[in-house]
Amino acid sequence: MIKFETKIIVAVSLFLAIGLSILNGINMTFFKLLIKEKLDTEIKLYSRVCKVNANCKLPSYFYTSPVPSIDKSTKPVAKVNDGFLMVNVEHVNSELKSIAAVIFIWEAIILVVLVLIVVKAMNYYVKKERNVKEFLRLLLLVLTHKLGNLLAIQRLNIDMIESSCGKSDALERLKRGYSLLESDFYFVLDSVKEIGKERAIENVNLKEVTEQVFSQISPLAKGKKLDFKLEPALVKMNGKDAENLIYFLLENALKYSKSAVRIRTGKVGETVYFAVCNDIASRKEAGRGVGLELAKFLTDKYRGRLRTKVNGNFCVFLGFR
Repeated sequence: MIKFETKIIVAVSLFLAIGLSILNGINMTFFKLLIKEKLDTEIKLYSRVCKVNANCKLPSYFYTSPVPSIDKSTKPVAKVNDGFLMVNVEHVNSELKSIAAVIFIWEAIILVVLVLIVVKAMNYYVKKERNVKEFLRLLLLVLTHKLGNLLAIQRLNIDMIESSCGKSDALERLKRGYSLLESDFYFVLDSVKEIGKERAIENVNLKEVTEQVFSQISPLAKGKKLDFKLEPALVKMNGKDAENLIYFLLENALKYSKSAVRIRTGKVGETVYFAVCNDIASRKEAGRGVGLELAKFLTDKYRGRLRTKVNGNFCVFLGFR
């Protein structure tokens, strides 16, 4: 696949080349009219001079002849005494060629210089963006490494509590919370590793992505009534982005639902959709909306539409064309 920077450089080069070519055409038409106007003025001037002075000195493209020349490269333009004033008809073309050569050389220099400036600027900003991405990736990897160490310590603490105090409801809740936190941690870690990599656009089936994501967070659905109706729904987007999008929405629905979650995928007309609805456990336990904002960001990225509806249940609808 051709890189975006290369496409920009080629587009700028073509734009400049076409623009300069159009200007060349206009300039050459203008110069041709000027040369012809100048030639007409010279014909009038030299025809008068030669009538007064038969030995008048003429430019290289004029000469006098007693009879009209049959050579196609010359033609008579005026009667002078007993002969004719002849002009080389190739004079206009030769003048235009010399002007065109000068213009071409300078425009070629300008085009090369401008393209080099664009390439230099593009390389600078691409390098700067790459450095920022690498720094961000390194920073996030350091943070996730520290968080991973913290999770390992918490896992050890949970095992020590279990070995010392035995099983209890409080310990089970603690283990379940740790399991969810660990699942989120590995999800974030996988996303961090994708930073800076080429993100290929492909046909993604939201039905398969939903099934895959649900298998990862199925512990959240324990004790809840699930209603699935999944039909094929193909969308052009990056596979990892599709996984993240469905993950944010499914996790929110399962985490903040009271007892029931409905999930739908399919296609209506030209619109491919994903929908998830859940009853609301408690207003006090509602999230901060970060997951929904992330989902909206990814949806907007692929020119989709995200709508929410609250009417006893909380529903999220995604639509892509």
